Amino acid sequence: MEIINKEIPISKDKCMPPAEKFFAGASGMSKNRKSYENLKKLSLETLDMIYDRIGIKAVFSYYEDIFFDGKKAVIGGVEFVSAAFEQLDPSRIKGAYVYMLTIGDTSLKNSPVIKQLLTDIWGTCFVDAARMILEKKFSSEGNILSDAFGPGFYGMDIRSMKEIKKLADGEKIGITLSREDLLMPEKSCAGIYFSVTEDYIKLRNECRDCKGTEKSCALCNINKENEAKCTGECEICGKCIKGGSINDEDRMKTPAFVLPKDFSPAKGSTGYGIAFDMGTTTVAGVLWDIENAREVLSMARSNPQRIYGADVISRISFIKKHPKNLKVMRDLIRDCLNSIISELCHGSGVKKNSISKVTLCGNTTMSHIFSGHDPSPLAKAPFVPAYKGAVLMTKETSGLNINTDAEVMLLPNISGHVGGDTVAGMLSSRMLDQKELTLFLDIGTNGEIVLADGKNIFACSTAAGPAFEGASIDHGMRAAAGAVEKVIIEKEKVLIRTIEGVQPKGICGSGIIDAVAQMLDAGVVNRTGRILSAEELKKNDLPGPAMRINEKESRGFSLVIREHGEDIVLTQKDIREVQLAKGAISAGINIMLEKAGREKEEIKKIILAGAFGNSINKESAVAIGLLPDIDRKKIHTVGNAAGAGAIMALADEGEQKKALEIPEKTEHIELAEIKDFQDKFLSAMSF
Repeated sequence: MEIINKEIPISKDKCMPPAEKFFAGASGMSKNRKSYENLKKLSLETLDMIYDRIGIKAVFSYYEDIFFDGKKAVIGGVEFVSAAFEQLDPSRIKGAYVYMLTIGDTSLKNSPVIKQLLTDIWGTCFVDAARMILEKKFSSEGNILSDAFGPGFYGMDIRSMKEIKKLADGEKIGITLSREDLLMPEKSCAGIYFSVTEDYIKLRNECRDCKGTEKSCALCNINKENEAKCTGECEICGKCIKGGSINDEDRMKTPAFVLPKDFSPAKGSTGYGIAFDMGTTTVAGVLWDIENAREVLSMARSNPQRIYGADVISRISFIKKHPKNLKVMRDLIRDCLNSIISELCHGSGVKKNSISKVTLCGNTTMSHIFSGHDPSPLAKAPFVPAYKGAVLMTKETSGLNINTDAEVMLLPNISGHVGGDTVAGMLSSRMLDQKELTLFLDIGTNGEIVLADGKNIFACSTAAGPAFEGASIDHGMRAAAGAVEKVIIEKEKVLIRTIEGVQPKGICGSGIIDAVAQMLDAGVVNRTGRILSAEELKKNDLPGPAMRINEKESRGFSLVIREHGEDIVLTQKDIREVQLAKGAISAGINIMLEKAGREKEEIKKIILAGAFGNSINKESAVAIGLLPDIDRKKIHTVGNAAGAGAIMALADEGEQKKALEIPEKTEHIELAEIKDFQDKFLSAMSF
């Protein structure tokens, strides 16, 4: 039985509880944190300003006239295309709900930046809450619903919004389409739910945002025989249906190891050692000649654990699902380390039996997994590690293919989220010896921050997320050949530079920072992080940038325009990801300075560690508020400081002793316990 353009009333009062829950998640706020009430007060003040303007309306149609043909689905005579439709079994589809929903115009254009940002978050949360209630209404009569399909998801073109409108008349509830086929008001949504049988098989979660293009892993192209047309590791979700095996193209360039000038390694007996930096994304190894105190060979590989998540929390979640999963993850990192050992030995002519010493460092989660300790406690307060101090192992207990009598040392952690990699980085950057106010930053998926002033040393970790590593960005990629690494926006054109000067394939972390800074300077993005529309840019006498506004899937700015193929675009979602990452880092820095009783202006030196820090444009990082605005000559890059520290601890017993003392000399600050962290975080998100 068909139902055409039926309006459904949705109470905003009923939406309030789930919207508040969604807001807590979107802003990083938790009811268990001391700062919850303070942030709730600020957010509710904003909500009071827009609440009367929220008017939730929905309209839907139900069709049983459905036909599937591969990637095509014809609903009520209207055709939709999605690569994921090939995964559906038509015999399990009974009907289709096609809907449009809006909460009205809630924008506060003339309010302070923080109010505009909170308004944007609240609007999105009310849309999500209303859609959840609408979904419950669809299933209230015993219906079982499929995954939520719609423009922008599972490879469906955003321009399909006009096809949705043919089936569900949004104009009845005040929804119109812009010239770019985007919903107006902005806080609106539309989509399709299929009514399905009990044996319907849900799609994989990581496929939801996949574009179904040649960049994907082709999970959405699985045919009825479950034979996948695999194209390798997916650049969108980071997974691979073949298990994430590392091929030649996955191998990363060896990071730079900068040893301090005063480092004088001891010459020892015959034999070799290997120093490892077990990063969340990349694992690096250095073969060291103990007798002659010199580096022989180094290399790096992608961390194969990425198939279970790009960040440590995802990996901990996987481990918690089954008692055997810790072994699965431990075997992956062991295999990776042994693979590096094999290649280092093969490339240098050194026998594995000659390796008599190994030193490793990693974040606390990586260290737990390698040593066989359950990292589950690190995912919840009070984030207490399962062990303290260094872990001494043998060939047998470490699982490494080395000499039977070899010594294996895993450097100690400082806290649940400040690990041995930070200890190693502090060692190589001589943080214990700094006499002036010095800031150490290792910006990766987890951002480690250390502040030293000659008397005290403070350390913290903040969840920067993977945005600065190119992940979670629509056209993001690692810093490899073809990645856009530099961007300059002139009045009528955009200039880019790619790694190795080849044709652009995507954009890496340094390019993302450059692009956002340039978009801010050019007036394409405002202080709240909103990308202006083409119409707004034209009114501001910016016709060149206006022509690059891309509304194909969601609003974005085209950095690279192609005649054939997909443009390289920085989307609104990408900007928000950058805001979350830089907001977390900036808030962490501010809290550390408060703890030390100092001001940003007093900072005499900033040390940037890691591959990202080595390639970052200092001006751009300061422009977006990622780094404090100090004399650029005082901002120094040191490459892979963690790897360098692991080398030092391997090569010299005196340096090893210093490394073991660092946790005791460092005061850890748990940001989650800081009363006003969320307030500072929200404020730091603005540009």
